[in-house]
Amino acid sequence: MTKLSPLDAWHREHGGRMVDFAGWELPVQFSSVIQEHIAVRQAAGLFDISHMAQADVSGPRALDWLQYMLPNNIDVKVGRGVYSPMCNFQGGIIDDLYVFRLGEERFFLVMNASREEADLAWLRQHQFSEVTLDARSSRAGIALQGPHAEAVLSAVVPEATSLSRNGVIETELTQARVIVSRTGYTGEDGFELFVPAVSAAAIWEALYKSGQHFGLVAAGLGARDTLRLEMGYPLYGHEGSENCTPYDIGYGWTVKLQKNSDFIGREALESQQRTGIEHKLIGLILDERGVPRQGWTVTSDGRARGVVTSGTHSPSLNRGICLALVDSGAGEPYKLEHNGKTFSAHAVELPFYKEAGARRRQELILQ
Repeated sequence: MTKLSPLDAWHREHGGRMVDFAGWELPVQFSSVIQEHIAVRQAAGLFDISHMAQADVSGPRALDWLQYMLPNNIDVKVGRGVYSPMCNFQGGIIDDLYVFRLGEERFFLVMNASREEADLAWLRQHQFSEVTLDARSSRAGIALQGPHAEAVLSAVVPEATSLSRNGVIETELTQARVIVSRTGYTGEDGFELFVPAVSAAAIWEALYKSGQHFGLVAAGLGARDTLRLEMGYPLYGHEGSENCTPYDIGYGWTVKLQKNSDFIGREALESQQRTGIEHKLIGLILDERGVPRQGWTVTSDGRARGVVTSGTHSPSLNRGICLALVDSGAGEPYKLEHNGKTFSAHAVELPFYKEAGARRRQELILQ
């Protein structure tokens, strides 16, 4: 049965074009993908992320368990978050997720909606004693993204504006406990608010009202995807899968082989690090008009060498862009093939859109 966001009524009242996504009915756009995309790059956008799975982890062995379940190092200070893949014993990616440390023995997980059942089953299968895992069913999530995100948030949750990148706090808002993080899936400055379902509409409306002075718009899944793709960020089911490892998609930095604890997939990932990768994830820009899509064939030296994993028209660059998983030995010149048509393309260093990355680096320097 299709799930509805606690914000469903607001979306419909404000012209949201609703689509099915991972079993949820969510807005793909309100005005247009391009308008919403540009608003996030220049001002601010408000996204409904209630579909993303949420879970609380606690107990005396909570840290030990998460260190075993995930290849990244989860032993961070209270008030910090960590992005990590979750791998199987072969090193394949079951999902990618965020872990936020709320206390010495308390953590909060945010996972992909499409992997919720698989993630929870895997976590419970390998759960340690003295660890409690509570999945949140009555939940909502709101992402506030863009250069003016901090200014918009300051009128609603002023204490959260002091967060640094990957920071997290718990606070009270509309008489509800709220978790606020500062990560961002768009490349821009961004905050995420994880709230009880019953409080979602009031908090969303407060943020929306605060943002009108700064050019904030409600944004849908369409802009969320074009924004993340311009940054070269992976999306599970496109770049990530159980058949590829973090090293295959250029995310070896999330694997901490040096941490002093065993973790699922360590042996396979250590072996791959020694022998090298057979595939690599690259960014391609079309040299001609066209919009590449997932599944298109990538050729190099006249041979099929890989496949497009995500593709779109970049509103910021006004060009067709894509991520592609190709053989490690593939190189220029690249071509994309689909339905008998061939498009020339060239590889670029990620992210495709450099300005957002430059702004984030400057923010980190100032902090």
